[in-house]
Amino acid sequence: MQIVSAPENETAITSPTTPEESAQVPSPVKQKLKVQHRPKKWLTEDDTVRLLVTAKEKSTRDWLILELCRASLRIGEILGTSPRTSFVRWNKHPEGRAYKVRGLAGIQVDDITDYGIYLQGKGYVRAGKEHAPDRIELLPWLVKELRDYSARKGRGKNEKLFQGVNEWKFERLIKKYAKAANIEGYQFVSPHRLRAFYATQAKDKNVNPYKIKEKMRHANLSTTERYIGPMTARESHEITELLGQPLV
Repeated sequence: MQIVSAPENETAITSPTTPEESAQVPSPVKQKLKVQHRPKKWLTEDDTVRLLVTAKEKSTRDWLILELCRASLRIGEILGTSPRTSFVRWNKHPEGRAYKVRGLAGIQVDDITDYGIYLQGKGYVRAGKEHAPDRIELLPWLVKELRDYSARKGRGKNEKLFQGVNEWKFERLIKKYAKAANIEGYQFVSPHRLRAFYATQAKDKNVNPYKIKEKMRHANLSTTERYIGPMTARESHEITELLGQPLV
């Protein structure tokens, strides 16, 4: 074993010099720590109602953001993302030209239509090809609330609808609302949990999983299954009963 000299006040480093010594050195793969995923909080309908009521009492802005999450939007699509992210968006220049901007711009006032929101979200640019923005359908009452909020705040057509908050700040805000609403496991509540609630509610109402996938804007059904879960034994039996009858 060769000892490598070290400066004063530093520990000397030993390096293996024979195959036998090298075999005793732990592999970086073996030393790799297991990734610790944050526990998920699956919101019930009662949890969701209490969360929305609490937010609405405190802030119209935060309540509307939560309602948009419940309508299947991602928080980064609503508020915009940091320029450090890998997403790219085409923005219109005042002179009519187009230029690329890193990050998502978030919802702007002129993105709101009579039927919902034109959203340039995650996956807007794939494989170097630019795709038209998705139109997210919203019910008339929510469109009216968004427009009323914009009018009260005096937002211009090209201004962001929600200002003074980013996705990281809102992550902290929703936990405060969840705690105030006495939701068990409030520390694990995030805006994405409301998006998950949208998927589970759709499944409970017997919406086709492929339709849920389209509404959630997932590339693969396997991603959707993380929200709605795999087929249960009861559902499997119902399909067998439906399709397993003799045809001749």
